[in-house]
Amino acid sequence: MDAIPNNYKEGLLHIDVRLDELAPRAGVTELLKTLRPHWKAEDIQMKASQATVALQDQGWDTLLQDTVMVLVGKQVFTEGITNQLLGCYVGSVGECAMVLVRVYGHKTELFVDRKREMEMFRLLHAHGCGPQLYCSFQNGICYEFVKGTSLDDPLLTQPSVYRLIAAEMGKLHSIKPKTSSSPQPVLWSKLSNYLQLLQNAGPSDAPVGQSPQPEVPSMDVLLKEMEDLRRHLTAVDSPVVLCHNDLLTKNIIYDSTE
Repeated sequence: MDAIPNNYKEGLLHIDVRLDELAPRAGVTELLKTLRPHWKAEDIQMKASQATVALQDQGWDTLLQDTVMVLVGKQVFTEGITNQLLGCYVGSVGECAMVLVRVYGHKTELFVDRKREMEMFRLLHAHGCGPQLYCSFQNGICYEFVKGTSLDDPLLTQPSVYRLIAAEMGKLHSIKPKTSSSPQPVLWSKLSNYLQLLQNAGPSDAPVGQSPQPEVPSMDVLLKEMEDLRRHLTAVDSPVVLCHNDLLTKNIIYDSTE
């Protein structure tokens, strides 16, 4: 869906700070001077997530992740491959409102519209479907951490849980754009952009240390498959709605206390 109300596009706090990915503490301290002015710099602790890291040592079975969406009332964060995620707090993890600081990965702006991402953060939060976005900075954002249990297969098979998931997905799909024009799918423009990036990529764009990839279809095959998919789905009488687009088990958090 491609329409976001103007009130979610304006007014977000921006802090003119750039975080050093290798030495982020100084930048984090500057951010928290505004976001948590009562925190003393020397008391601030950080949990870094270069890959998916669980806070299990604090009794939380919660993953720090990067994909933003709350289902079943709570949030899971998928750090993924390209972004660095820091959980910042004072005291013990459970005693304060942790601030998540996400540092964007190199060149991710080529396929992620960061301005639109922030607009979606605020839209979803307003409808009870996502965490609060605190601010943006030069190369990232800060937002709310919400604790809970990331789903696994046994939990997912419980009727009380999968019914909640269905209800929350219905809530997400029912969010309507406040515009007089009909919403248009962004699927095709996103796919086209991604395939264009793949076409233009050279050997130097491959991640350092990446394992050899299995054989993949040629670009011509991928483009044909996309067009076949577009033609098929255009003929299907299905409404265009707001979607999650990455509904993996670990991207769902469950809070049994609510």
